[in-house]
Amino acid sequence: MLPRVFCLICAALTVPVGYSQYIGLGVNGACAGGSCPAQPLAAGATVTMPIATTLNLANGDTYTITGTITTGNPSGGPSLVDSIQVIYAGNSKGGVALGDKITLDLYAAYQTTIATGDFEATTSGTFGPGVPLGSLAQLCIASSCSAAANSPGSFSLTAPFSLAASAGGFYWDITLSVAFGAGLPVGSYVLFSNPAMPVAFIRQNRGAITAAAYGGFSSFAPGSWIEIYGANLAVGTRTWGALDFNGSNAPTTLGGTSVMIGDQASFIDYVSPTQINAQVPSGLSLGAQNLSVTTASGSSAFYPIRLSATQPGLLAPASFLIGGTQYVLAVSAQGIYILPPGSLLTVPTSRARPGDTIVLFGTGFGPVTPIIQPGQVAGQTNALATNFNILIGGTVATTTYAGLAPGSVGLYQFNVVVPNVPSNDRVPVAFNLGGTPGTQSLYIAIGN
Repeated sequence: MLPRVFCLICAALTVPVGYSQYIGLGVNGACAGGSCPAQPLAAGATVTMPIATTLNLANGDTYTITGTITTGNPSGGPSLVDSIQVIYAGNSKGGVALGDKITLDLYAAYQTTIATGDFEATTSGTFGPGVPLGSLAQLCIASSCSAAANSPGSFSLTAPFSLAASAGGFYWDITLSVAFGAGLPVGSYVLFSNPAMPVAFIRQNRGAITAAAYGGFSSFAPGSWIEIYGANLAVGTRTWGALDFNGSNAPTTLGGTSVMIGDQASFIDYVSPTQINAQVPSGLSLGAQNLSVTTASGSSAFYPIRLSATQPGLLAPASFLIGGTQYVLAVSAQGIYILPPGSLLTVPTSRARPGDTIVLFGTGFGPVTPIIQPGQVAGQTNALATNFNILIGGTVATTTYAGLAPGSVGLYQFNVVVPNVPSNDRVPVAFNLGGTPGTQSLYIAIGN
């Protein structure tokens, strides 16, 4: 996945409309996804609904709500499993967080032949770091409520209830409420989970690599974008947005998930239960380091990694592997991708000609001057501090810009003039950084 350019306007996430008629989520009295109320689920069936929605309050406070809800009707009786996180994303009016109450209604229904059932609704949870004292969480169903839990720390809520069947079904509306105190820091959250969310796990085989589209290397450099794979890495799926930034600094926590390398916090662009995209921070010693992922449930076991001064890779996504040839992603001044004509039906393509200026991208190419640290939006033009050359067809090309792309975080841009080389749809592209050749085998299409 590309490191994302910091955007000034980011689209709100939404729960997929009509995802399921058997499960629903209400937020502050409005149906945010699924069916509210739900239709009865048949015996033996199970349904899961992902959650990714944004709540914009009239006072300017904005929250993102992520996670999953699973409902099932096995022989042992109906069940509702949830993992839901409410995250403060900032105040759109530029003010501080005000005191807000947010209610989540989890709707489910189950076919039954029983007239009346005795149940118990339970959820555990955590107030994330920074949630003000006096913030509350509570669970209610069928006029039965748990005692309220107070921040900080973890909590467990239980509410027993009896329910009479209606038209051959039990209809549930479980309400989870959280009342945040004023002064909530951006990124603070409360997590509801039933059962308790397991601790994050990083898979052992290539559990952390540099961004796959940039080479997928097993060693990293300060500023490298990396992908972390495993399980229970986050509650739901989130990509950073403008409100996650602190000025020009990228977030180190996203959706309650953080990544540590050694004693330094990484910058996070994307989280999901199975993948994290993060940027390696500066200030770390080269050589062996440990990486860990932390969520509300605790920290993963350490994953050993190795840091080098640089670990360069050019952008060459899997979609540019055409006919067994891996093409580098290169774009003309007109925004046309440099590939054999017609090789991709979804974007315009053409061959480059000698004398054309094309743009390539990369990560892990090391420091620039003036200094722009990892995690910072590049606000000005800059230049690689290490000598760099691009070779096309074995000929050194003129490079008119080699540095971090302005407006991006950790994304390098190279403006290159195509040298006078013979036409071919498989012209090799190579580079060297500080006299050391890159290791990718890449090609470009050249015409005359």
